[in-house]
Amino acid sequence: MAIRRSRNTIEGATVIRVTAEHDVIRACHEVSRFVDAMAFTPIQCRYVVTSVSELAHNLLNHADDVRTIGFWPIRRAAAHGIQIAAEDAGPGIESIPRAMTDGFSTGGGLGGGLPAVRRMMDEFEITSSPAEGTRVAARMWKP
Repeated sequence: MAIRRSRNTIEGATVIRVTAEHDVIRACHEVSRFVDAMAFTPIQCRYVVTSVSELAHNLLNHADDVRTIGFWPIRRAAAHGIQIAAEDAGPGIESIPRAMTDGFSTGGGLGGGLPAVRRMMDEFEITSSPAEGTRVAARMWKP
């Protein structure tokens, strides 16, 4: 999967540029409507919305430049689900293993965001480098 994708290349994608707190709220509202329409279970809906909130807040708090969060429907064989992608052109994550440790924070928070997203979603990937920024992708499959 490519690190950067434009909205035009993913059918049904919603992509939100995150520049302020209201963008986080908008992303949560829109993804909530999206997973409700896909008939996910109530718990799955909460997991997806919470994951979007955590990832969008990370963009707002840790990335300097281009910050987007997007989501779109995905299919695999007979299964369908949602993919979330949070991307930035920021400084990158110095140590992904440390960032994925509960309690580790570079921003003074509780350090639970990325590890929680990994636990709540069915699939989780993270790539980061100083030259490219960071991309987090997470997927939830409908049972």
